[in-house]
Amino acid sequence: MDSKTFLKYSRMVWDAAEQVALEEMNNNLEKEALEEIDFAMRIFDDNWKQKLPQEIAILIYSFIKDYISLDVCLDGCYPTKRNSLECTVTIISRRTNKPLWIKHVKKARGNTPPNHKDYFYGASKCMEGFALESILQNLSQVKIFNTFPIIWATYVHDKDGCARNIISKYMPQAYEINDANHVAICFGKAITKIHKG
Repeated sequence: MDSKTFLKYSRMVWDAAEQVALEEMNNNLEKEALEEIDFAMRIFDDNWKQKLPQEIAILIYSFIKDYISLDVCLDGCYPTKRNSLECTVTIISRRTNKPLWIKHVKKARGNTPPNHKDYFYGASKCMEGFALESILQNLSQVKIFNTFPIIWATYVHDKDGCARNIISKYMPQAYEINDANHVAICFGKAITKIHKG
């Protein structure tokens, strides 16, 4: 098999795998929404599941809240430290520890078609922000059960100013929580800098 044929079939396999992953993430999103609805319905009756069909519970919930709020944790990962050619941003539910969104972005090269939506044009360190903004743009169009938009109640991140700015643009009500591990590392670096003079 020549390399052109191999690349063609490997892209087909990758696209199929990506479609399966998207379906799994949509299922996770619906499960998150159902957990929030379940929590709200327990205020009225702990055994509501035995008395009401799910559709009625969703309808009742729509009178309580007109959105689904999520608590998420997000981060981007690069395969190399400097001048990386790709980045993957993952957003995980803090409640269930399951991935809700994953966006993989590649850096545009010389043979990349101009203005291709899955390619990033610019410095490698900015790919995480590009992927996050892409996720949030898509998220603004998502409606769970064709009724509820999604908002983030809280988000945990690595104190990245770019991520904070993008999230405040799309989710201004979201409360920011800094990742304790990253805060400790940054604090240690600052103390070392002060000690060195």
